[in-house]
Amino acid sequence: MTFQWKGVMPALTTKFTENDELDFALFEKNLDAQLAAGIEGVILGELWVKPAF
Repeated sequence: MTFQWKGVMPALTTKFTENDELDFALFEKNLDAQLAAGIEGVILGELWVKPAF
């Protein structure tokens, strides 16, 4: 079985509250908005982005 990367699959960002706790309500709101926009899937996990200065 092979997986075909097809369509839009954004990486969802991790949101935190003012107390540095995971903001599950905001994560759910973000996910719902992405699903309503018609995404094919999401990327969960850690993504390392090298900043360019």
